[in-house]
Amino acid sequence: MIISRYVCLFFIYSFLGWVYESIYCTIKTRRWQNRGFLYGPIIPIYGFGAVIISIFVNVAADNRVTTPVWKVFLVSMIGSAILEFATSWGLEKIFHARWWDYSSWPLNLDGRISLFTSMGFGLAGVLIIYAIKPIAEGLMDNVPPLATEVLALAFIMLLAADFTTIINDLKHFNKVVLHYRDMFDESVGSIVDATVQQTEEIKEMTSGVVRKVRRFSDSDEKMKLLKNYAVSLFERK
Repeated sequence: MIISRYVCLFFIYSFLGWVYESIYCTIKTRRWQNRGFLYGPIIPIYGFGAVIISIFVNVAADNRVTTPVWKVFLVSMIGSAILEFATSWGLEKIFHARWWDYSSWPLNLDGRISLFTSMGFGLAGVLIIYAIKPIAEGLMDNVPPLATEVLALAFIMLLAADFTTIINDLKHFNKVVLHYRDMFDESVGSIVDATVQQTEEIKEMTSGVVRKVRRFSDSDEKMKLLKNYAVSLFERK
């Protein structure tokens, strides 16, 4: 039951993250931006981050440990930095692509995270805990346990289907890229081979001309020597 509840909360937070990023990037670029690497309207990193900080706060409350705003901010900032760096690294290793790059931002680490974005996620964590979490968990309180189980299972199946589709599409894309790369390599290879062959032919022709010139020069020199010899004989007579 508790797992199904957090699964549903994960999808709620992931959807809200997608809404936030899509609206922000659309306003920034003045063009519709469907954020995230999945086809569905969710960004899992937001869901994971929100669920983790929610679990942290709930466990602290169960153990009668206070969680002031600064603690929530600090945990959210550090946790989001670790999660964002790991997600960026994992996506790049699996799909050979980056979905975000903070290289142009100051105080960034390998372009995967930056101090200012991590601070932004820290503020987002405070917003989630004190504004969004009560509403989301209140919404889940009104859902019957059986319906929660069914929703969680349905969400997991949809997420699995989405992951499968995107991976298959990326594999197909990689095959297309490799196909055109092979065509490019073959074309360039043919051009290089033809150029080398023409260069060898030109080199051979040039060598032949040089040899003929040398032979002509040698014969001309011999003619001069014979002429001088004949002149010298005539003068002696």
